Amino acid sequence: MQKAKEKDQQEKKGQQVNEEKWDPALRKPSRWSGKQVADALAELLKRCWQQSPEARPDMKAVLQALSNHYTPPLPKPKMEEERRRRQEDEERRKAEEARKEEDKKRREEARAQQEREEKELAEKKRLKAEAVSPAEAARKGKLLLQALSSGNVEA
Repeated sequence: MQKAKEKDQQEKKGQQVNEEKWDPALRKPSRWSGKQVADALAELLKRCWQQSPEARPDMKAVLQALSNHYTPPLPKPKMEEERRRRQEDEERRKAEEARKEEDKKRREEARAQQEREEKELAEKKRLKAEAVSPAEAARKGKLLLQALSSGNVEA
């Protein structure tokens, strides 16, 4: 008698567990056990395989019966999280590449500017070295006139 009561309690517990299965689509416990779903689908298949077309359920009835017993699984949160993380990583990588490219362009422009400034400075130094003071130009001019007048220099 005691064992019968324990067995009955275990069966009731099992029914409660079956009744409380989680239905992710409805976000609440499902009242359908695996056996109930299997039986309902078996019954639906039997009706669909009837010899007479009139005895078979129409598509609307089939879809209704299936929707009563089956809900497609929702995307797993981990899969969604992984997809989002990969997308963020890709966006960060692209932003980093763009930043590096911009830095490279800035460095090249700065280097080119520095080279231009160095060339200008070198040219100024060259011109300064070649430049003759007015007194020096006058002295060279006198020497040139004297040489021309004496005929030592060809014109």
